[in-house]
Amino acid sequence: MTSQIPKTDDASNASVLAAMGGPEHRRIGIPPLAQGARVAVVGLGLMGARHVTAALRRGHTIVGLVDPSANPHALQLNPDLASLRCDTLAELRSDTVDLLVIATTADLHHRLATEAFGLGFRRIVIEKPVSQSVDEAFDIKLRAQEKGVRVIVNHGRRYCDAYARVRQLKGEMGDIRTVTLRFGGGALGCVGTHWIDLANTLIDAKATHVFAKETEPSENPRGVRFNDPGASVMIVYENGACAFIDTRDDVGFVGGAAISFSKGELTWTDEFGPWTLRRRREGDLDRPLSRYGTPLFPSLFSPSVTALDPTNLLWRHNGEQAVLGYAASAMDDALGDHPPISGIDAAIQTMRVYAAARVSHVTSSSVCIDNIESASLARRFSIP
Repeated sequence: MTSQIPKTDDASNASVLAAMGGPEHRRIGIPPLAQGARVAVVGLGLMGARHVTAALRRGHTIVGLVDPSANPHALQLNPDLASLRCDTLAELRSDTVDLLVIATTADLHHRLATEAFGLGFRRIVIEKPVSQSVDEAFDIKLRAQEKGVRVIVNHGRRYCDAYARVRQLKGEMGDIRTVTLRFGGGALGCVGTHWIDLANTLIDAKATHVFAKETEPSENPRGVRFNDPGASVMIVYENGACAFIDTRDDVGFVGGAAISFSKGELTWTDEFGPWTLRRRREGDLDRPLSRYGTPLFPSLFSPSVTALDPTNLLWRHNGEQAVLGYAASAMDDALGDHPPISGIDAAIQTMRVYAAARVSHVTSSSVCIDNIESASLARRFSIP
């Protein structure tokens, strides 16, 4: 597939990021920024509005907005785009759209993606989770391959320079052995799939087994058709590493992460800083890992190369800018011709772990992901 979208150089890329405000959250090594694309967005709620904002800040042109609501959130923020709104995807002409973004709730992703393939759209970003079942995710992949469509799923932390640099620490601190991510407030499907994908990305190995215990969800703010319990989840990988993900409904919304290497640990309680890196001093690097009590010494680790000062307000208050950065990076990923950074295969792996977690809760046992029965792969989980 040959892109006809003009590309900017790295200097232009940096200037656009600076204009967006806040630290750079693009993945290190991502190809240069694409500008001048014609973008259409389906679903104009909170996340759709972010995609509209990100596209405009990237220098793209919004050419279509699809939402049956008369005055959706994205148009409340951008009333000058109201003339572009239509009720259905079929009202858009694919030959006038370079990139289609599907930003609805997950219950509509499979249907809309299937419709988009049939209408001739060739570059598509789908919000996470990619679908409500593993089978739906596989079906999206197969249909995309058949039609020659590039599909990107916005698991945004795959584009974050901080986590790319965390993976680069392996050369100095050894392999990542455990990843612990804690976020109360429930929603293993809607929110927790972010953290499942992040664990998969950091450990960079195939997940093999899952054990999970769900909590009782409260009423879902996105509507009664959704039921998205939180859970405590343990994921085991083929290289022996483990991830622990906690999105319980019965604790306050607290955050935190601990990424344990063979010879040190990186932690944060606020993802946007500061982060603390604790590592062995140089003279202790070759001592046996079993030597109890080998001291670890803290040093500052910035979550962004442009926010090195922990007193800088951009360090602590850039959550919305990060989300916009992830959305823009997903668009860049979709508009490029490089190997996908957050493609459909990665999204399928996340859905397989999620499905295994739901099965594990029901069976009260560890589940081998490769042995999940076909009924569980086909089950549509009512996650938003």
